[in-house]
Amino acid sequence: MKLYPLLIICAIVIGSSCSKENKPNQAATSTAPEVTTSEALPLPPVETLQYLYEACTHIDYVFYNDPFSMSLDDKGSIQRTLSHISTSVAPEPSNCKPKGRIFFDVGLETVLEADFYFSTGCVYFIFYEDGQKKYSSYMTPEAVQYMNNYISQANAQRQKLMQNQGN
Repeated sequence: MKLYPLLIICAIVIGSSCSKENKPNQAATSTAPEVTTSEALPLPPVETLQYLYEACTHIDYVFYNDPFSMSLDDKGSIQRTLSHISTSVAPEPSNCKPKGRIFFDVGLETVLEADFYFSTGCVYFIFYEDGQKKYSSYMTPEAVQYMNNYISQANAQRQKLMQNQGN
């Protein structure tokens, strides 16, 4: 039944974004700076997210100013990553800078790409279509936790490598 995975995505996204969406965390603290916001872009189409849930073969995270990246090709990891897209649109604060870009691929084709914003007061995605900003979404609390964990682990590994090179 084709509708069943769509219901799973909707249930995961709605359930994960309900109560904790704007709570403070390591990346976004309660001392968020004052920001001026532009009008919010709409959410990515459910049909696109459904297609990616079923067909996405690869997700790449490219960090702009960090010496690491992340690639996912496991179906379960890909589907969990897609559940990090909240059902709440995110107005883009003008003083936030993207942390990196995510590429959602089916085979060799990039179907969707997004800048991800991950800093104090800025935890959301801005999706692009034909090089233009088209959609937006907050990160779910699970996405924030996932990113915090990944960045901490990557930095710890980097420090360990640097210590080993110094010995």
